[in-house]
Amino acid sequence: MKYSVLGLTGVKVSRICLGTATFGVAPTAQDADRVVGAAIDLGINFVDTADVYGNMPVFDRPGAPAAADREPAEQILGRALRGRRDEMVIATKSNGVVGLNVNDRGLSRRHIIRQVETSLRRLDTDYIDLYYAHDPDPDTPLEQTLAVYDDLIRQGKIRYVGLSNHPAWQVTQALWIADDRRQQTPVAVQVKYNLIDRAAERELAPACKQFGLSLAPVRAAARRPARRPSRSRPRRRRRPTLLRSRLRRRRDRHRPRSRSAQPRLGIAAVPGVAGLVAVPPGGRLRHHRRRNHRRTAGQRHRSRHRARTRAARRTHRTGHRTRSLPTPRRRRTGTATRRHRLGHSRLSTHPVITSEGLIYASSRPGHHRPLD
Repeated sequence: MKYSVLGLTGVKVSRICLGTATFGVAPTAQDADRVVGAAIDLGINFVDTADVYGNMPVFDRPGAPAAADREPAEQILGRALRGRRDEMVIATKSNGVVGLNVNDRGLSRRHIIRQVETSLRRLDTDYIDLYYAHDPDPDTPLEQTLAVYDDLIRQGKIRYVGLSNHPAWQVTQALWIADDRRQQTPVAVQVKYNLIDRAAERELAPACKQFGLSLAPVRAAARRPARRPSRSRPRRRRRPTLLRSRLRRRRDRHRPRSRSAQPRLGIAAVPGVAGLVAVPPGGRLRHHRRRNHRRTAGQRHRSRHRARTRAARRTHRTGHRTRSLPTPRRRRTGTATRRHRLGHSRLSTHPVITSEGLIYASSRPGHHRPLD
């Protein structure tokens, strides 16, 4: 197992982190102890959880117990780590909806302190190694959230602070606020990053590398278990419309051509950043470049006109059968000379096989000339 330093803390964590979002569903509460033990035996010392993992309706799966009958993932993890707490670096987070009350969410001081105490009780531990802000909270200033985290660090309830699903500009703002107020700065950033969604490479990854933050990608395999069972009867197929067909063609153009690497995904390290990235096992990370398909109305009209002209020149109909030869590639120079040498008009472009033999076809019906 390879290890990386968590930010600028000096704490070394494994490059593979054990996720617990579906604990209680897959694996079940009885199998979670065995999964955690196998992870420790393989050298994994980093585990990630949250206050909403495990017993929320969003994690319901066919054949699994209902959300009201399941234990929280933190409680299952705490029971599996009894006697092995010091061997693991535990990361948890808050800001999810945990109740029906209007204040059972967000990053306010009231909610954060209550969720930290709840997580400590579920995990059966005295401290949390890394505590994330699960998502940005537009109703709470970032200054107040960072002040709460600094107070909890001074109380010894949490060790380090991280940000999850925050854009690069908010990460930079949090660093500025913490540095200006002499508070504990975030040490890690958690973001969705895989072969399909690579938006973090634009701004977030360079910012983390510049400021010494660890980048912890989630959903590295870019897939999740099926949430709902299949329909009992087939869905009625909608009639294709012009707009729907255009959207389908545009979607197909942007899909990667090679699908063999999608089901088989491995893990490797991001160069220069302490984190994870999904790559095909034994292969390189290929970058699929997309062409810019945005064209003006005039360009689209000219392209359609050229396509119709090429189709008219390329095909010659004889009765009910149509057979054509591929159009020869034109040279950059000498096109007019070649036409003059062949003795045909501008409309005569390429040979076509007909019942009369090999002739040169014209875009005008009846204007053909047999080859000598």
